[in-house]
Amino acid sequence: MVWTLRLFVGAVFIIAGWAKCVDLWGSVIKIQEYLSAWHIDIPEALVNVGAAIMAGTELVLGVLLLCGCYRRVAVWLMLAFMAVFLPLTFYIWQSNPVSDCGCFGDFMILSNRDTFIKNILLTASLILLVFFNKRVSGVFVPLTQWIVGGVVSLYALIVISIGVYSQPLIDFRRFEPGAMIVASENTANDTEYLFVYSKDGETREFDMDNLPDSTWTFVDRKLINGTETVSDGFAAYDGDDEVSEESFSEGRVLLVTIPATERALPSATLIDDIAAHADACGISTYLILGGGEATVNNYVSDMMPTYPVLYAEPSLLKELARGDVALTMIEDGVILWKRNALSLSRSFLLNYNDCSFDDLAPFGRPFMWMLTILFSGGLVAFCLIDRGSLALFLLHRRRKMRKNKAT
Repeated sequence: MVWTLRLFVGAVFIIAGWAKCVDLWGSVIKIQEYLSAWHIDIPEALVNVGAAIMAGTELVLGVLLLCGCYRRVAVWLMLAFMAVFLPLTFYIWQSNPVSDCGCFGDFMILSNRDTFIKNILLTASLILLVFFNKRVSGVFVPLTQWIVGGVVSLYALIVISIGVYSQPLIDFRRFEPGAMIVASENTANDTEYLFVYSKDGETREFDMDNLPDSTWTFVDRKLINGTETVSDGFAAYDGDDEVSEESFSEGRVLLVTIPATERALPSATLIDDIAAHADACGISTYLILGGGEATVNNYVSDMMPTYPVLYAEPSLLKELARGDVALTMIEDGVILWKRNALSLSRSFLLNYNDCSFDDLAPFGRPFMWMLTILFSGGLVAFCLIDRGSLALFLLHRRRKMRKNKAT
């Protein structure tokens, strides 16, 4: 029973923590949606740190419980998590401030009701483990179990750092590398959304043709007509015209996306350098801003860019690529790679001579699996050494006791 409960609770925490570590941008966006819905203003730096701590802690606690390490402390810390999230998810289920809790990031979307049921099962399992977990030994010797926490913490730190600095190692969203960015020909253009924004305690809904200015904070997106699938494609606008298919379907195209213009204005010179280098290499560059036509007009009048500037719904830009300023390389309508543009320095671009741009592609899924196998294999090897050393010690002590009895 104890091992079954360890497996269930540990696996849920591991998956939740791992998904958040991979895509910390998504976790921050989800937390900001909650804060906006509740009209709570917290500095973004604190939100980022809090999201990283929560993701890493969930992953580490899940592994510790699964391995039977810190059998009392791990269970009580997990119960402390559930003491917060069980009533919170009940409230979310009843009031529905956001469409989903974000417990597993974009890796697995659960309804608010299913999330609350999941947390009831976790809490009940942890209560049982409070009484019985100490009765069953763990995989590692107690004197060395701290190493497990250290190894998993290092793994979480590496995954988080790469995802924040460059791009998530695994893309759980619709527009992953290899996907078509434009809608397929057999897809009907009947998908419609309402976009929820808040400002000064007021929450309002807008359609795509009437998006507010940048002083409003995006809260949520509601699908009101049609379906949302990979084949729906990405929608960017030039005035009243949707231009994604005609602009992104042929040749190499570099998209520079900025969900919130006020956060990216200091990077305008960097964007100009990227666009100039792409143009010299025969690659078309489009800057896509989050907002409406007014946002584009203000940016063009202030920055006077030499490349086309389009606009799209901010949440769609966040789904396409993570980062305040992000790059997406497309070839014949297929996404090749994505990268946080702020990870590139101006000095690097000035000395960069490769027109393929493909070596700018960040680490991806293969690196994620290599990293996971490396750390998992390291823990397995350490466990064998750990248990082998204990077995040798016990064998030596038994032999010594027999020898003493014989004499």
